[in-house]
Amino acid sequence: MGKQQVVLNSKTRYNKTYEGGNQMRDESVRPQYTRDTLQEMSDRDLSSAENTLERRISSMRRENKKTYETEIELCYVQDEIFRRSKQNSNKFRRKS
Repeated sequence: MGKQQVVLNSKTRYNKTYEGGNQMRDESVRPQYTRDTLQEMSDRDLSSAENTLERRISSMRRENKKTYETEIELCYVQDEIFRRSKQNSNKFRRKS
């Protein structure tokens, strides 16, 4: 079905999915990597950010901590890497 969202207070939301995944999300925590920030980063910086986030997630999992927010940031970084690789591959295509 869908997601049911219950507001606990102004800073925290409880996301309950019917698939069984319950998540607590602190809205005061803002992502480190925004779309604008990622677009301004060099390819090398993006690769470094991806590696850092992957290591952080592994470390958090070993410590049984929630990785949801960090995984979302990793998705944003990986999406920007994918966009750039797709854009670069289109640059070198020959026009027929």
